Amino acid sequence: MRKVLVSILVVVVVAGLAVGGYLLMGNLPTSAEQPAEPASVVFADVRGPMLPTGSQADTSFYEVTLALQHATSQNEDTVGWLQIPNTDINNSVLQSNNNMYYLRRNEKKEDDIYGCYFTDYASEFESRDALSANTVIYGHSDLKDNPEGPRFSQLFRFTQKEFAEKNRTVYFSIDGEQMQWQIFAAFYTDLDFNYITPDMDSGALIAMANEAKVRSLYDYGVSVYPNDKVLTLSTCSVKYGDRRDQRFVLMAKLLPADGAPEQAVELKENPSPKQPVFASAT
Repeated sequence: MRKVLVSILVVVVVAGLAVGGYLLMGNLPTSAEQPAEPASVVFADVRGPMLPTGSQADTSFYEVTLALQHATSQNEDTVGWLQIPNTDINNSVLQSNNNMYYLRRNEKKEDDIYGCYFTDYASEFESRDALSANTVIYGHSDLKDNPEGPRFSQLFRFTQKEFAEKNRTVYFSIDGEQMQWQIFAAFYTDLDFNYITPDMDSGALIAMANEAKVRSLYDYGVSVYPNDKVLTLSTCSVKYGDRRDQRFVLMAKLLPADGAPEQAVELKENPSPKQPVFASAT
């Protein structure tokens, strides 16, 4: 009789555990119902595209902030983050006390033929309002003007009308400040055109912007005013042969924090962009 009672007790306990387990499992959400894990950003390196580079670039400032904080923790020379939608240009920008230090060094301060994106040593980044009149950022190309190449090689995509038509803004942001910039010129130039001075008065700024428009491959239909801030992206080019005094430049103006780009007009080709002084000799 005792063995029978023990057996019955075992059966009851097992059955109870099974029912309890079933009820417990029944109260758990299915895999489809599981709450999503919070998004996280994995930083394997301070180089390379870590964030969205497509049309969602303007909505990723949270991720940009995290990336900028990480980049700054890795290199105290970090001053901002540059994003150009539909390219791989999506990385930190460095600043040294001279314009030679990062010429052939990457974000880790390692020797690198392609260097990094670095800004003029005289540029200011304390806040949006304190930015220099002309924020100049340099980067290397592959010296093939290849729009699929590394680093600023991809600026040459803006020589293609279809790409330029669809990509009118870029993003350069600093700590706590998301900044969108509207492109107004894309051009080849010689070094006689002084487009790399960070601090300039309103008259000099307008003169520079007008000169850039005269040289631009396209008429963007964007006005530049005396109190505007300008972003200048500069890289080497070989369009006119193997010479070291030619550049390809993209210029954009800072949009208000709560503003939108000027209404996009049809991009018009400049029928006769001003050529570098040596162009006729090539």
